[in-house]
Amino acid sequence: HHWGVYDEPALLVSDNPVGMDQIALRVGGERLSLRSVLGELDSMTQDGRFTGTAGADSVSGSTRRYLSSHRFDWRPSRHFSLSLMESTIYSRENAGLSLKFLNPLNVQAFSVDGRPKNDENNGILAGIIWAHYRMWTVHGQLLIDDIDLMGQTGEATSAALTGSLRYAGVSWGEFGGSITAVTARTYNTHQPEGRYVYLQRGIGTQFSDYIQLSAFASIYHARGALDIELTPKLDLLLQGESDMRLPYPGNDVDVILEGTVEETIRPAVEMRIQQGRRWWMQVDVGPSFISNEDHIRGNDRTIVTAVFSFGTRFGFRKPFVAGL
Repeated sequence: HHWGVYDEPALLVSDNPVGMDQIALRVGGERLSLRSVLGELDSMTQDGRFTGTAGADSVSGSTRRYLSSHRFDWRPSRHFSLSLMESTIYSRENAGLSLKFLNPLNVQAFSVDGRPKNDENNGILAGIIWAHYRMWTVHGQLLIDDIDLMGQTGEATSAALTGSLRYAGVSWGEFGGSITAVTARTYNTHQPEGRYVYLQRGIGTQFSDYIQLSAFASIYHARGALDIELTPKLDLLLQGESDMRLPYPGNDVDVILEGTVEETIRPAVEMRIQQGRRWWMQVDVGPSFISNEDHIRGNDRTIVTAVFSFGTRFGFRKPFVAGL
């Protein structure tokens, strides 16, 4: 599952974690639909150690953890869509699959206290908006983990946002940019079993406490049967010291970019070559200028990184029928 736009971050449920055992359902059509995912996460040992390994259930008194996520989609036209989402991690030593958490019509904010009762924590709300107007495409997501609206708890805001803007009104291709920001305490909670991770990988984003800015310009060219896309781009990543896999920080941390900030600037060029739907190959290469690496002041270096990928699709053009 990747509850977001293709090739962009998804804040609530993403393809970042490895596959988990789950029950998933979707009800509805193209304009209105409801989705639900109920998945089994790795457990936490009795003494509070969150090792990120499966099989902890064999340890007496370990805490079993489950993820419940719901999504409501409204798409009134081909040019606009709106999604509302919620997610909860529930846990207990003897917790199991709960049908009330699978039912997308049960709003978790109202149903978590119903019997049978589990230990719920780290409830999260999120929304997605996507719109296309002429040659412009805009996408945005907002995730709310914890906000003190009345100013009574004194807790810092825990939230995340991501968005992009693209323009395809030029003959040679398109250009645009994106931003993602995740506060220091997002996806974390007082109870270690409520951390929003599975096998040490984030269920939403992999990291917290960071800001990432990107800009790109894609140039399209057809050469015979080949479609070629060349994309110069520039990425800026600011990473704070907080981590959702570490113990929950107190209220004295910064809302975002805690401690010594690691900064990475990476100009790069990406090239993709594709022939219809049969095969494609892609390469991404560029230098990374890193400052304060590992959050150590003055620890600077420059490295060159490259990623190469290749894919192919094959199948029968006509249905294969065998018989006597």
